[in-house]
Amino acid sequence: MVGDERPASIFEFEKKLGQSLNTFNQYIMAAVDHIKISPYPYDAKPKLAKARMILKDIFEILEETKALEKRVIKLTKD
Repeated sequence: MVGDERPASIFEFEKKLGQSLNTFNQYIMAAVDHIKISPYPYDAKPKLAKARMILKDIFEILEETKALEKRVIKLTKD
């Protein structure tokens, strides 16, 4: 994740996921708007690259959440 901060609770995961999704959507919307109005759609590439980085962060959050879910399930079975 960006800055190597690790959320300590599910509430922090939820907050970070929400923020990341909002940021991702902003970059995607900016890229689409640029593509619509620009004679040079390739210029939207930096916005798409940033959206891709945010998407990687989102996947990391989801993977960590899934790992926590497995640990919680294991704890409840013991």
